[in-house]
Amino acid sequence: MSWETRAANNLLPLSWDKGSLSQALREWRYTGDYHDLEAPSANCELCDHPDIRYQFEIRNLHTAARLLIGSECIHRFGIAATDEEGRTLDTLATRKKVDRDRRQLVEDARRRRLVSALVALANVEPISMFIPL
Repeated sequence: MSWETRAANNLLPLSWDKGSLSQALREWRYTGDYHDLEAPSANCELCDHPDIRYQFEIRNLHTAARLLIGSECIHRFGIAATDEEGRTLDTLATRKKVDRDRRQLVEDARRRRLVSALVALANVEPISMFIPL
């Protein structure tokens, strides 16, 4: 089954316009809400792609339904984003917003790994090693 067929099967039941995938996609917006699962453990709720770590929320303008999907599906399916005032962004601005949000998720994950490593090191090494006598 193609990614387009899987997307239609997942999206159309939650959409107001059930005529075609392209029509239904116009009802959905990337909200700017995203999550790091810290491990690639979920499936994209749009195309069923496995092993998603970073989830991006899209919502339907008419039904208030939501899906947690991968960032690539926002680009692939042309889902528009909204800005902080609720205005719909064009394709380029949407791409920039999604890419900026993904970079933020990756950077936050790097920081968490660094802090975890430093905490683990502090628990292994005696504290006097870090304090000059």
